[in-house]
Amino acid sequence: QDGPGVDIVHDLEEPLPKKWGKFQHVDLCSVLEHVRRPWVLAETVQALMARKATILVSVPFVWRIHSYPSDFWRMTPEALDVLFPGIGWTEKRFVVRNRLRKRVPGINWSGEKFLARAETVAFACSIS
Repeated sequence: QDGPGVDIVHDLEEPLPKKWGKFQHVDLCSVLEHVRRPWVLAETVQALMARKATILVSVPFVWRIHSYPSDFWRMTPEALDVLFPGIGWTEKRFVVRNRLRKRVPGINWSGEKFLARAETVAFACSIS
């Protein structure tokens, strides 16, 4: 979305112009849940990454709906393997209460059991 501090507005479900070249790092923080077809975006992202590029992904796993303008998806760490088959992930975890965790803990609320609010996060330091 255009606004102050925004250099480029581009729909990542569409290929990037070749003149932009390849990128050394990609941040996908709080993006994938808002994309109608994240598998298409993931293919575009992999195509724009240089051979030894790094990538950081953060996407809700257990989270409230937050439409900006729409909110479609929640993802497990395994979903990132499916979306990004060309990425050799260095680390995949959950963030719960600002801490990296291997599992999402359960919480009790009014006698009911729920999972704590969590995000799936992953980092890779090169593509396969």
